[in-house]
Amino acid sequence: MGNVARDFDQLTHQGVVRSLPYNDEGVDKENSAWEALPIGGMPPLMFQVRFSDGSFNAYAFSDLREVHCPHAGAINLHLFAMAKLVIRIEGRHLLELARGFSCAGIRWIQESDPRNTDNQYELHWSETAKQICGGLCGHVATHVNYEGRRDLVTVWQLASELATPDPQNPQRYWLENEMLANDAAGGMIRAAARQFYDRTGGEFSSVLSNLRKHLDWISYECMQNSLRGDSIDLRDLKRKFFTLYVTLPAMRMDALRGWMRLLVQMALVACEEERTLVGNQCVFQLDEFFALGRLSAVEVAIAQVAGLGAKLHIALQNLSQLSHYEKNYETFIANAGLVQVFGCGDDTTLEYVSKRLGQSLTLTRSTNAPTFEQAAKQAATGESWSLANHPLMTAEEIGRFFARDDKRLRQLILRPGYRPMILQRAFYDKHELFRGKYDEE
Repeated sequence: MGNVARDFDQLTHQGVVRSLPYNDEGVDKENSAWEALPIGGMPPLMFQVRFSDGSFNAYAFSDLREVHCPHAGAINLHLFAMAKLVIRIEGRHLLELARGFSCAGIRWIQESDPRNTDNQYELHWSETAKQICGGLCGHVATHVNYEGRRDLVTVWQLASELATPDPQNPQRYWLENEMLANDAAGGMIRAAARQFYDRTGGEFSSVLSNLRKHLDWISYECMQNSLRGDSIDLRDLKRKFFTLYVTLPAMRMDALRGWMRLLVQMALVACEEERTLVGNQCVFQLDEFFALGRLSAVEVAIAQVAGLGAKLHIALQNLSQLSHYEKNYETFIANAGLVQVFGCGDDTTLEYVSKRLGQSLTLTRSTNAPTFEQAAKQAATGESWSLANHPLMTAEEIGRFFARDDKRLRQLILRPGYRPMILQRAFYDKHELFRGKYDEE
């Protein structure tokens, strides 16, 4: 077997498939885009395509009919399986990956969520796409050609026209000429266009592809209907008494969460811009917060949101759903005016709450049987008492006392500066406190 591995290594053209040596020190294994064959390793029979939702597909290298790499930013894998299949890979510096596939030296490739900015690699593409997207928004908002249709649907349409040649000058793009001639927004529109169109080859294609992925949710007809027509001024959340409900079907949350993210961030900006506050603070009821993905605006504003006349009521299934924010996840808990705990079943959350409750001194009694001599000479009873620290509530007790199906509907309340409280949950459509206030319509 060793000879086979050595012969294969000699056929890989001086080790081009070693671009990510998985067993070497200093390699960021967590953020690697793919795993190449380790030095001296046997060629794998199959490779995996791992998706951002945690699922994966596996394909046999024997079904790989053709590897087409038109430039460094794209690879097309043509496969024969039950039906002809083409896997399109877009990214940056993909020539090594293409050579690795040609030599059957790739174990897996990882799909990247274009909305994920947890590492610098993804952050580059997100920031460059954001830059041209901002230029398009400014262009639609100011150029005379878009009077009467200044909305995000028009921005999405123009994003698909960024690479369309100018009929008058095929060497240039018509939208490039139009944006470069726009002097509005202090030159921001012209600068965004210049920086985008100065990119060439694979980088131009990759930025354009990333932008289109960011705006893909606008392609749905229901989203276009929502983004056009009558609207509201989100500053009225502080100036008036009214409630805004923003909902999506559960099965469409991932595909259309760009719309939800947009509204949450626009509402936060509106709260910051509007200084007038009528009545109580504006409350953001963010149910299923995890589905929104990482929101940098919320991460930054979490410590300052009270000064904006707003409060965030964030609902999570468990603490692990704050993993988007990595080491900053405790910022949410540290700035929380109140933490409600009930219905938790995972060890991470239960252990954290148990530790948060702290420990308590307990007086412990222990007994043992004294010998006849100890009882006769020392009057020993075998009974002893001691003080010891014990968790106020163990993880198991928290999970049992505050279970989702607890008949007493108990919940644990942690409020800074106060002792832990056990209160009863109330159903807004059943409890007497809300009688006459619940509208079924």
